[in-house]
Amino acid sequence: MALVQALGKPAGLRTFGELADSFIDTVKSHRIHVLFDRYEERSIKEGTRVIRSGGVKTVRRIIFNMDVKLPDNWKSFIGLDANKANLASFLSEELLKDGCFNGKHL
Repeated sequence: MALVQALGKPAGLRTFGELADSFIDTVKSHRIHVLFDRYEERSIKEGTRVIRSGGVKTVRRIIFNMDVKLPDNWKSFIGLDANKANLASFLSEELLKDGCFNGKHL
């Protein structure tokens, strides 16, 4: 998720498919090990995330295909654990579909 946070919502991208392509291009251009963590309720990490969010109102967005539009307010999207879990699953699936990196397969 550090890379997702660093990328944020790149200017000019409109859909989660375009975001996935940007994510995959970044992974391919660097030596990156991709790992997503889980978002467990009632954990110390959850408490820290709640404090960090600063009371930002979150909006649930379900990514069911590549054509789902990116939210206007990225912070309200990424602030919800269910959205991050859905995004991690979506990006993982897209990364596996691509499957080949410099002749190495996932």
